[in-house]
Amino acid sequence: MAETVVVASVDHRDVKSDFSSFGQFIDVAAPGGESDYRPVGVRCVDTGKANILSLRAQGTDMFNDGRPCYRSGDAVIPRGNLNGQYYVSLGTSMAAPHAVGVAALIRAARPDFTNVDVLNALRVSAEDIHAAGFDIQSGFGRVNAQAAVQQDRTVLILLESERMREFAGNGNQ
Repeated sequence: MAETVVVASVDHRDVKSDFSSFGQFIDVAAPGGESDYRPVGVRCVDTGKANILSLRAQGTDMFNDGRPCYRSGDAVIPRGNLNGQYYVSLGTSMAAPHAVGVAALIRAARPDFTNVDVLNALRVSAEDIHAAGFDIQSGFGRVNAQAAVQQDRTVLILLESERMREFAGNGNQ
């Protein structure tokens, strides 16, 4: 579906995060944090593994169970008047905004692009990080903003027709 971008999460070494989605419908991968982020039996995230800086709404709780997981100074960035407004986290919820941000940059650079063009620009510009070409761990690879905004519609049309032939030919991708 042209309105949907399926994003996998990778760590700082471009390895699929253990909590990430995977499969034939992954379009691209993006930074989402480290694997093994919560020791067995421990409710809160290991802040040494949660390494994506994010906004935090005042009084929010990532686990929505009423027990704060972030203590003062733990994972929350308490600098000046930014006290408690940012925190480090992980997950596909951290990876997806990276891909959406690149999509927004594409739209800004190429307002003539359709939704399909934007999706294909994300795909064709992605850095291949696993098996050559498309793979079920990272789709077409990790998002690359600089390469994405430089895409030409001609290349994107060729990519779309090739991808359709790939899936029509063998559904095991």
